[in-house]
Amino acid sequence: MCSNAAQAQQECVDSFVVAGSNDTGPCWTDGSGYFDISWTGGCLATNINYSGGDIDITANGFTEGFVFFGFDPGACETITITFEDGSIAGGVEVCNDCVPAECGNGVCEAGEDATTCPDDCTAGECPAGQVADCDGSGECWTEAWIADGFCDGTAQQYGADLCCYDNDGGDCTEEECAPIAGACCTDGACTEVLPDDCEANGGTFVGGSCEAFPCGSEYEDCGDPAAGSCFEENGSAGCDNEICCATVCEVDDACCLAEWDAICVEYANQFCNPNQGNCAAGEVEDCDGSGECWTEAWVGDGYCDGTAQQYGADLCCIDNDGGDCTEEECTPNVCGDGECSPGETAESCPEDCNASDCLTVTGTSGETDNDGDGNPDDCFTDPNTGAGTGYVVLEWEGGCTASTIEFVGLGTLGPGAYASGVLVYGLGDEPICYDIIVTFDDGSVADTINVCTVCGDPAVCGDGVCSASESFDTCPEDCEKGGCPTGEVADCDGSGECWTEAWIADGFCDGTAQQYGADLCCYELDGGDCTAEECAEASCGDGVCGADETIDSCPEDCDVPCGAGEVADCDGSGQCWTETWIGDGYCDGTAQQYDADLCCYDGGTPGAFDGGDCTAEECGGAGDPTGACCVGDTCSISTEADCSGEWQGADTACDTDTCGSDCPGDFNGDGEIGGGDLTILLAAWGTDDPAIDLNDDGIIGGGDLTILLAAWGTQCGG
Repeated sequence: MCSNAAQAQQECVDSFVVAGSNDTGPCWTDGSGYFDISWTGGCLATNINYSGGDIDITANGFTEGFVFFGFDPGACETITITFEDGSIAGGVEVCNDCVPAECGNGVCEAGEDATTCPDDCTAGECPAGQVADCDGSGECWTEAWIADGFCDGTAQQYGADLCCYDNDGGDCTEEECAPIAGACCTDGACTEVLPDDCEANGGTFVGGSCEAFPCGSEYEDCGDPAAGSCFEENGSAGCDNEICCATVCEVDDACCLAEWDAICVEYANQFCNPNQGNCAAGEVEDCDGSGECWTEAWVGDGYCDGTAQQYGADLCCIDNDGGDCTEEECTPNVCGDGECSPGETAESCPEDCNASDCLTVTGTSGETDNDGDGNPDDCFTDPNTGAGTGYVVLEWEGGCTASTIEFVGLGTLGPGAYASGVLVYGLGDEPICYDIIVTFDDGSVADTINVCTVCGDPAVCGDGVCSASESFDTCPEDCEKGGCPTGEVADCDGSGECWTEAWIADGFCDGTAQQYGADLCCYELDGGDCTAEECAEASCGDGVCGADETIDSCPEDCDVPCGAGEVADCDGSGQCWTETWIGDGYCDGTAQQYDADLCCYDGGTPGAFDGGDCTAEECGGAGDPTGACCVGDTCSISTEADCSGEWQGADTACDTDTCGSDCPGDFNGDGEIGGGDLTILLAAWGTDDPAIDLNDDGIIGGGDLTILLAAWGTQCGG
């Protein structure tokens, strides 16, 4: 199994969220309840588990999320997702937000139409908040998809064509909204033409391909498992594959009416895939006889789909998965043969597997033939970037499944399921060593091993380049104190954080709002990813309460009423948030993990926090009052119990002189917190200068910067 760097693996699990609805509305377009499932990190989802059991979703290609609909309104589910690397996310019960439609209330709601509820809906009308598909199919979609940043063009890559709404509100180009050819049904016959041409000739445009017989076929039932192979003369009418049989008989009906002879075999070789089974075009049938279908792209893709079915499929009967597998990997497992084979465990086959063998883990790098040329490779080619990266191969015997693999100082893979071993790549382009700790499902922990990658040239201290394996402590000749290694850039906010330079011009805006954690605006507007507006610094008086502005530092922007549909932040900053965040399934607590604190809104349920989204603990205690807390000259808002200094009383605010200083951070004495003070702070970064240490933690760092920025623009004295 291959996986990217450990941080990316864990991101998919940590960011995993199941919500009871999204912008589509409380109910799905068919009136059913649904769950919006999302994550970041790019991991491929392979399985979903819920009350109905398990569903293999590998072929769907979900790498960011999807919608799971068709549930009873208000139904609750505990959903877990398994990713391609074996890691598992989810497991928390969530209830969908749907309320059954009420016929007769005068509103055409999701799930209602002119047939089911003529009192509320007229023919051709979509429910409130939805729009009709531009392809004339009569399908309805949420109007939130218009101008949402994703093109719903004529190719209907997301299921909808919304081009007739100003090119999907500007999401699509003219080219993406140009008509495309598709299946056209005319008197039962299928042709692939443009929609206008289809209708002009009296046909019905259904789109897609004619290969799956969307217009029907008189031969679609001709396949018979007892008839014999489609790729051999079988002496009977028809053959054993329904799709291939119908395809051939559309060309020569004698193959289905008389006998499947040599001519029929020739057609089958021309039009059918011998590995297709009864799967759709472009798919192959599992070799284990289960009848499961998999994309034919998995054959010869460099990953072995062997009898152990580590990726869910067994494609050994197709030339050992197109050469991806060895003969051993395609040998059926036999319990009792004395060998603990892939797929066998100490539980399933104690005759061959011993759990104690798992505790001896071996790690190598530079000894694996990654490109199939017969020679070991120092580097592993990242399939996403094409760049050579360091890699580590971990292996163990005994059939145990590892739940976590920690690269000390880098990160942890898991929780997941890693059977017999794992290949981890993305470990830089120069040699570096890691201590690695493997923990198994039963809680046992293997001895720590140290493995060094061999990709690239070793770092040379004194060459003027601060490499990833070097730091100020190990090589002050190359690395500045607080500087970033080669290949990384410093955050433009002055925090001293380092980010990969690959984020510049990657198509995602890392602006001053830092929606992805970084501000890279000082690098030519993030390499063109951001607009000038997205890189504009918050300016007091511009009418917008920015992230670094509060009601105290900028009352002109923050001390204003919120607009319709908005509520004020409970922290007293004056910022406004959409009221739909109350009771949406996400806790907007005092930690402000989603930027907002909405603890003071009960959502109509007395005693609830953020409409029931948060617990009392997540909102700073069971209703305990908050107020200003002074630690030295530093002021923060907390409960009395959480204050480690002097609590100023309930509902007190952090004014400029609350904690004894009327202007903390005015290092240059010019009477205003601004750029000159920031320069002084950054010059002292990493030192212990008490005159600059605003939070009294003994070192000048991110905490001091946060305090300074919170007071930005404050006029001192007078």
